[in-house]
Parts: sequence; structure tokens; C-alpha cells
Amino acid sequence: MNNTKKIIDDTYQAFMRGELEYIVDACIENVDWSYFGCAGVPLIGNFQDRSGVQKFFESLRFTIKPLDYHVNEIIVDGDAAVALGTAKVYVQTTGKTFEHQWCHVYTLRSGKIATFRGFTSNPEGMAKAFI
Repeated sequence: MNNTKKIIDDTYQAFMRGELEYIVDACIENVDWSYFGCAGVPLIGNFQDRSGVQKFFESLRFTIKPLDYHVNEIIVDGDAAVALGTAKVYVQTTGKTFEHQWCHVYTLRSGKIATFRGFTSNPEGMAKAFI
């Protein structure tokens, strides 16, 4: 398995096990982590450095619960990777659910995540689930 693909695959496995510290440790110190969608959703925004990634995952842990989460494909080109998947998510603060397809774009530097860009196919549905 390609080293980039293994690193990305390992981070998803850690996410599914709830080992969020593993993901933070898989990032370079000055990682640039962003998730795009509608304003007002706690997961949306730019999170700088490992401390920002830690805050992103703490927000995840306390606001949502994945009910169904699948990584369908990881496409790799050198130190870049795109992961495509689907999810059904329960929002703990509202009791609502939403489903979406997602796309995560990574670049690695020296075997660690340097940038992350997350996108949802259903930004409106995500936003409605949070209100």
C-alpha cells in the first residue's frame, strides 16, 4: 500500500475507533485544517495548528455521532490524497440527523498531514440539523 494512502487510511481507522489524539498527532505542528459549508455549524471553519485540529475534534465529539460512516475511495497522487465517502450523522444538541456525501482533500509533508479540506454535498441539510 502506498505510504500516503496508509497514513490517510490509518487516520480514518483511528476516527472510527474514537482515537482522536492519533489524528492530531498525524498532523504537522502548523497544520491548516478547514471544513467548508454553511455558517453557524460548529464544524465549519478554519482550524490552525494542532491545537485547532484538537478543537475541531472536540467539537465533533460533543456535537455529533456518526450513525453510518463509510470511506468509499482514497485516491492518491504522491503526497496528495482525496478521500470520498458517505455518512449519516446524529446531531446530539438537536436530536436531528442528516446524510451527506463528503470529500476530504489532504496534502502531506514528511509523512504527516499538512493541509485538510473537507467538503459536504449537503451543506443546507447539515445546517438545518444543527438548528
